[in-house]
Amino acid sequence: METSKFFPIVETQDEGYQKTFKNCAELVPTLPRSKGWWLDELFQYQGFWMSSFPIRGSMLINDHFKPRPTDIIVATSPKCGTTWLRALVFSIINRHSFDLSHHPLHKANP
Repeated sequence: METSKFFPIVETQDEGYQKTFKNCAELVPTLPRSKGWWLDELFQYQGFWMSSFPIRGSMLINDHFKPRPTDIIVATSPKCGTTWLRALVFSIINRHSFDLSHHPLHKANP
């Protein structure tokens, strides 16, 4: 697999991933770009300005992630209440699994 100016070489035998890497390497140089204040270059992809690395991740998710109807995706920035958000999701999902007087979150903090 060849490398590009924007991405390091990624070794994989999966042809689907190789195709995504190739598509990304071809797409990124064609995107609108701007000099970043923290990164050297930012690219506009799907309405957002970002470095090239998250673009590849986004393309991999779009091409290969197969969500199930029961999946719940919770995302926060680091140090922004992730633990409490997980506790809230647990409470919502399990609200009928425990008697209110014996709920695990009444006995222990997350």
